[in-house]
Amino acid sequence: MNRDHSHINTRYRVGILSALILSACALLLPGKCVADEVSVAITDPSQTAAPGETIVFAGSVSNFLEESLSSAGVAFKFPGHSSDLTVTQLLGPTDFSLGAGDVSPVVNLFSVTLDPAIGAGTYPVRFTYLATGEDGEARGGKGKVFVTVTPEPSTIWLMATGLIILVIAFPGFIRKKSKQAAN
Repeated sequence: MNRDHSHINTRYRVGILSALILSACALLLPGKCVADEVSVAITDPSQTAAPGETIVFAGSVSNFLEESLSSAGVAFKFPGHSSDLTVTQLLGPTDFSLGAGDVSPVVNLFSVTLDPAIGAGTYPVRFTYLATGEDGEARGGKGKVFVTVTPEPSTIWLMATGLIILVIAFPGFIRKKSKQAAN
C-alpha cells in the first residue's frame, strides 16, 4: 500500500510561509498589528421614531490598549447617511478617561434628528470613531445603527378613516355600476 502524501507537504509549506509573512508584518511594520484596540458598543443599535423626533444612541467605549487613552473622548464621523437625518455627536473630548483594559459606563454617544417630512422606512446611519492613545496614535473602527421611521399617529388615523370609508362606500359603488351596466 503506497499512499501519496504530497498534499500534506504542500499544506505544511503554505503554513510555514504564512507564519513567516505574519512575523515579517509584526516586525517590520510600525505600530501594532492588532485590530479593535478601541471599540464602541451601542446599547440599542436599532431604534424607532416618528418624523421630527430626536433619538439618542448610547453605548460604552472599551480600551484594549496597553496604555490609557490620552484623549478621553472619542471623535465620531458620520459619512453617507440620508439627508433627512441630522446626526450630532454628543460625546465630548473630555467626557471620560479610560485606562488599559477599562470599559466606560454607558454614555450618550450621538443623536439623530429626523426631518418632519421624512417618509416611513428604515434608514442606516454609518459611523467611524477614533480615540488617541498616549503614544499619539489614533485608533478606532466603524459601525452602523438603524433608525426606523413610523408615521405619526394622526397619519395612521387619517389612513384608517380613509380605508373605513372605502370599505363602506365601495360595495355600494360597485352595485350602482352593475345596475347601470345592466340597463
